[in-house]
Amino acid sequence: MKILYLAWLGSNNLGDVYMWEIFRKLSLQYLDQQRFEVIPSLPHIDLSDLDPYDLIVLGGGSIIHPKYIRILHQALQLKKHVMIWGSGIDSLDKEYMNHYHGRSNSIPPLFSTEIQAKLKTILHQSIYTGVRGPLTYHLLREMNLPVAHVEQSLDPGLLVEPTQTQPVSPQKELKGKWLALNWGTSYNKIFGGSEIRVENQLVKAIRHLIQKGYHIYLYTVWWRDRKPAQRLYEKIGDKRHVYFDPNIYHYLELIEILKQCQLTINLKLHANVLSAVAKVPFIALGYRIKVFDFALSLGLQNLVLFTDDPRLSDKIVRMTSKKSAYQKILHTQMAQYLPIALRNLTKPFQIIRKINK
Repeated sequence: MKILYLAWLGSNNLGDVYMWEIFRKLSLQYLDQQRFEVIPSLPHIDLSDLDPYDLIVLGGGSIIHPKYIRILHQALQLKKHVMIWGSGIDSLDKEYMNHYHGRSNSIPPLFSTEIQAKLKTILHQSIYTGVRGPLTYHLLREMNLPVAHVEQSLDPGLLVEPTQTQPVSPQKELKGKWLALNWGTSYNKIFGGSEIRVENQLVKAIRHLIQKGYHIYLYTVWWRDRKPAQRLYEKIGDKRHVYFDPNIYHYLELIEILKQCQLTINLKLHANVLSAVAKVPFIALGYRIKVFDFALSLGLQNLVLFTDDPRLSDKIVRMTSKKSAYQKILHTQMAQYLPIALRNLTKPFQIIRKINK
């Protein structure tokens, strides 16, 4: 049986890469390699030719999106099996957030009528559908799509420790009172529409935290993030207390670095996910719906701040003073939800075995 793992691969974005690695490791653990072959959708794979594959898996990421919906629908027309494995919906429209929290009576259409019809067929015929969190589930339901068999599987990026067997040494030793800061770019497609405005708020907050005795470990998770991170580093203007690491580490190496920090502040979604895995409390810069979707799925929504918040700097500083309380909450929530993520995201491999008998 040939399985195509469909995701945003080939751009060396840490989150997408390591979710693929987790899927690959689980397939090695649960599937007979003599009978199953898993192929990642790297750039050289022709996604218009689905004939070689028996199963198309929509993988982790924010890729319940028209491009991928069309591919899955095409697969069904070719009598292939399809599956959704911990994926999510992302959007810039804040009205979806207001509607989820009951502060709005209506929301604009997320997808065209054509795409909604295709997605309805996919959800009816998918052998398993697991979505990242409650916001994605809510948006599917509000489109009157069949959600009776849709599970809130949680984010696949949480399954680092269940799939890791070998110890990894940190590539960077941090001694003292360190705070990790992740920065990058989404090309201003963020709440508020201005990354520069967020940068300036971060500069103010970081300078205040340095005065409180913190050293700052500034890091990135995507090569395109290096320029904006370098710009932030120069704006802070304190080379003695801020270390800018331009390296993009393997996710297991990055976790070992984060474990040496007392707190993290992160823009990118999977920087926050890895901080949660490392059991280090995080302050998530909520720049798109996907960050809130993840935090809500673990009951950690209080750790997210909107990037368009005019008092972002002051709120960051205030939250750092509560890091001990946040750490206890994080430990409690991870102990509760990690087994759920493991159960839900390994269940599909058992289903795959059955359909190949």
